[in-house]
Amino acid sequence: MSTCLHGNEITDHHEGTIICTDCGIVKDVYYWNIDKSHDLPLDNYLGQVENILEYLHIPQQFSGRVLSNLDSLNNKKHLNQASTQKNYNIKKVVSEIYNTINDSNSNILLKDILNLSQLSSKHIKSKNISVVSIDQILEKYTKRFNLDFQNYTLIKEEALKYNNTGFQPLTVIGGVIYSHLKNLKLKKPMKLVAEILGISAISIQRFVKYKNAISPRD
Repeated sequence: MSTCLHGNEITDHHEGTIICTDCGIVKDVYYWNIDKSHDLPLDNYLGQVENILEYLHIPQQFSGRVLSNLDSLNNKKHLNQASTQKNYNIKKVVSEIYNTINDSNSNILLKDILNLSQLSSKHIKSKNISVVSIDQILEKYTKRFNLDFQNYTLIKEEALKYNNTGFQPLTVIGGVIYSHLKNLKLKKPMKLVAEILGISAISIQRFVKYKNAISPRD
């Protein structure tokens, strides 16, 4: 009986785990180390903002907008105060990332940014909590696989069947895209699909198993 050496792995930034793609075992659990105890000048958070955007697969062009919005909010706060010291904490920074992205006709999942920042929903100061559905984020992910509009339409039709099955939107999208590519005879490993979407291959595997169980002819 062969023993897995756990030589191949992917890091699931959303779930905070490192997973062996050969046998599916969770090799380790990690935490993104953020100093949440101090207020720091805005410049100190430039790298933090860029890292968060990178992990969540959000274009880096938003980093300047996030920092500008934070600076603008701070200026309003200190408009009638003698002190102009501009200090921030990670809660303010993460809240502004969430608000800026969702106010810009883009989408960021609350679950993802909370998992990454180790904050809870009470720390996100937002006028509206954005509820993201499959059809809102599907297009940007199909584009990453160079799929045309016809394939996007077919994938969307299939994915929406699983909108209320309890699976996370990215898991459904990953599973349906993987199955669709397989039907097109385009051999894209599950690991690759998972990496592009920033989720674990195990999540996709579980969804595909569920999908095949209720639709055995797919």
